Amino acid sequence: MNGCRIDTHPDNKKMQGLILKCGFEYCGLVHVANHALRWGYERKCV
Repeated sequence: MNGCRIDTHPDNKKMQGLILKCGFEYCGLVHVANHALRWGYERKCV
C-alpha cells in the first residue's frame, strides 16, 4: 500500500483541519453515489 485516502463534506471544516493536521493533502473533488460532492485527501506512505 502506497498511501491512504479520505474524504469529507465541504462544510465539515473541523474534519478538514484535522485531516490536514494529520499530514493529508487535498487532491480534489470526489463524486459519491447520491450525487453529492466530497473533498478528497491523500497521505503518501514511504
